[in-house]
Amino acid sequence: MPDVRAATSGELGDYVAVLRRRWVWLVLPLLAIPLLIGVVTATRPDVFVASSSVLLKTTAAQEAVDDTATNTGILDRSLENEISLALSDTARTAVADRLGVGVDDLPQTAVTRDGRADVLTFTVRERTPEAAAAAANVWAETFVELKQVEAEQSITGAVDRLTSRLDEARERRSMTNDESEQAVIDAQISSLTDSIIALELSGELALSGTARVITVANPPQSRSNAPVGRNVALAAVAGALLGVATALAAESLDRTISSEADLERMGVINLGSVPAPRRGDPETPLETMTVDHPDSRFADAYQKVRTAIDFAAVGIDLRSLAITSANRAEGKTTSSVNLAIAMASAGKRVVLADCDLRRPRIDKLFSLSRTPGLADSVLSNVPLVDVAAPIADGPRDLVIIPSGTLPPNPASLISSAPFAKLVAELREEADLAIFDTPPVLPVADALALSPQVDAVVIVVEARRTTRPEIDRTVDLLAKAGATVLGAVLVGVKASAGYGYRYDKANDDGGDDPLDSSAQVRPSSGA
Repeated sequence: MPDVRAATSGELGDYVAVLRRRWVWLVLPLLAIPLLIGVVTATRPDVFVASSSVLLKTTAAQEAVDDTATNTGILDRSLENEISLALSDTARTAVADRLGVGVDDLPQTAVTRDGRADVLTFTVRERTPEAAAAAANVWAETFVELKQVEAEQSITGAVDRLTSRLDEARERRSMTNDESEQAVIDAQISSLTDSIIALELSGELALSGTARVITVANPPQSRSNAPVGRNVALAAVAGALLGVATALAAESLDRTISSEADLERMGVINLGSVPAPRRGDPETPLETMTVDHPDSRFADAYQKVRTAIDFAAVGIDLRSLAITSANRAEGKTTSSVNLAIAMASAGKRVVLADCDLRRPRIDKLFSLSRTPGLADSVLSNVPLVDVAAPIADGPRDLVIIPSGTLPPNPASLISSAPFAKLVAELREEADLAIFDTPPVLPVADALALSPQVDAVVIVVEARRTTRPEIDRTVDLLAKAGATVLGAVLVGVKASAGYGYRYDKANDDGGDDPLDSSAQVRPSSGA
C-alpha cells in the first residue's frame, strides 16, 4: 500500500518548488494589493452613519374602509412597497428640498425592513456626524408625511366613491313605487351613510396614524470607515491567495522545462542538474569550468552527472556517447566538454570528438587547430593519432578531436560507412568516446550518429527548452534507433532543485555517490 503521507509530502514539495520558481507572480499581488487597499483606505474621506426608524400601522380609517370591502389603496401594503415609496422620486425630491441640495447630491441612503416588525430603518452615510443625523431624520419625517398624504388621498377617494353610490341609491329610491324594493334601497342608503360618517370621523386619525418615527437619529460619535490595519490585513490574505493562484496558473501555462520534476513528469530520466551562474562564481568560461575550478559547484554538478550516467548505463557496455540537444545554444557543447573532463578525472581514457560539422566550437575553446580533424580522418584517411590532441592543464587521459574541414553535407558524411568505422575505432581505442553533435530538431546530423553510438544524452536548458520540443526530440531519437539514457538540465536556479536536492542528499557532509544520483532512475532502453 502506498505511503499516503509520503505522497502528500511530495505533492506539497512540488507546490513549494513552483512557488519558489514563480516567486515574482507570488510577491507582486502580495505587495500590490495591500498597498493599494491601504492607500485607498487611508485617503478615503471620513464617513459617518446615522439611522432613524419608522413604525407602520393600520388605522381606524383603514379598518372602516376594510369593513366596507372597499379598496382604499392603504390596505395590505407590503413592506417592500413601503421601501419603494420611501426611495421614490417623490420622496427624493421632497428630501432634497428640505436639505437644500440637488436630487443628485443626496447622501447615500439605504432603507431596510425589520423582518420581525413593520419597521423601516433609514440609514444615511455623510461626511459629518451632524449631516448624517439630519439627513436620516429628514428622510424618515418625509416618509411619514408621504404616508399621511397617501392616507388622506385614499380616504377622500373612498368617501367620494361611497357618496357616488349613495346618490345612485337615492335616485333608484325615487324612481320606484314598490314598497319591498324601497325597503331594500333604504337599507343600502343607511349602510352607505354610516360608512361615510365613519370614514369622515376617522380621517384625522389617518393623517397621524399610518406611520410615525420611533427612533430619532443622533450624530454618531465615530466614523464608520473600516480600520486601515484590518483592510490591509484582509488585503494581504487576498493578495497571498491571488499570488498563489497566479503562480500556479503561470506554471501551468509555461511550456518550458524549469525543474527536474518537469522532466520526470514527462517520463524522461533525469541525469542531474547543472546550476546557472550566479554572483560570486568564478569568472571563467563555463565550457572549461571543470578544468579551471574543479572544486566549484559547477564542476561538482558534472561529477554527479557522470555518476548518474554510470548508474543509468547499467547493463550497457557504454563506450561511446553522443551529447545533443533539441535546439541550438542550449548548452550541449558546454556539457560535452565538462562531462569529458569529469570522466577523464575519474581515471577513464576519454576522447572528445567535435561532431558538430556545421558550427564547431571545441577547437576554439582549447586554442587548437581545427584541421586536421574528424572529417579529414574520414574523407582523407588521416590517422587518428594525427588528429587527436591533448589539452593543456587538463586530465592527461583526455584527448580532443576537432571537427576538421567542414563538409558540404554533414549528415551524409555522418551516415557513411567510413564514419561508422571511425566511431567503432574510437570506441575500441578509448574507455569512452564522447561526441558533441548538432541539435536534433534543426538538422539530421545527431539522428544519423545516434544509432552508431552506445547511448545518447540530451541537454535541456532550464526555462528555455519546451516540453513539446523534448517530446519531439526523444521521439525522433527513438525512431532512429538510439538508446536515450536521459537528460541533463542546465542553467538551473538553486530554487529549482539543484541546491535543495543535493544539499538534502548530503546533509551529513559526505559525498556518497549513491546520494548524488538519488534522483536517477536507471533504464535499459530509450
